Amino acid sequence: MLNEDGIHASEGSMIQQRQTVMTLCACQVCLALALASAGAMRRTPTLLVMQPFFVAAGAFGYFGARDCKPWMISSHFVGSSGLSLVIGLYIIAESFLKESGKADLLFFALNGPMDLFMVAGSFASLSLWRALVRLRRQLRLRRAAMYEQLEESATRLGEPGAGASLSRALR
Repeated sequence: MLNEDGIHASEGSMIQQRQTVMTLCACQVCLALALASAGAMRRTPTLLVMQPFFVAAGAFGYFGARDCKPWMISSHFVGSSGLSLVIGLYIIAESFLKESGKADLLFFALNGPMDLFMVAGSFASLSLWRALVRLRRQLRLRRAAMYEQLEESATRLGEPGAGASLSRALR
């Protein structure tokens, strides 16, 4: 698959990473919607307000992996890992600062696995982002070498402007 940035992501490992990130992001969206609907009676409004951000981060990751867009994949990483950290710290603080002194285990039961899933999905996105950036850099270097070879062959033929016009036509 070749996107408009010129990234060719048809290698086996790249396809597997993309499919993994797309699956994790689709599960993230479903889990966020399920937790928002199932925990609506028990959760505080602060946690319910943050669920659309989890859904949006999952959507960014899914479409970024599908279309090979590193900026969307990095926004999934930042959104998912940052929000899971914030919600995890909020739940711990709320549980330990209660007046009764007892931790609310339902918060941990509902949000603990979700936070761990978000962090795992974030690191899968980070791995895919690094691979896409590396591939983009390799393609940029290959393209520059091809233009240089084109210029050299055109100057050897005796037409100094032919290489420049040919390289402009290929862009």
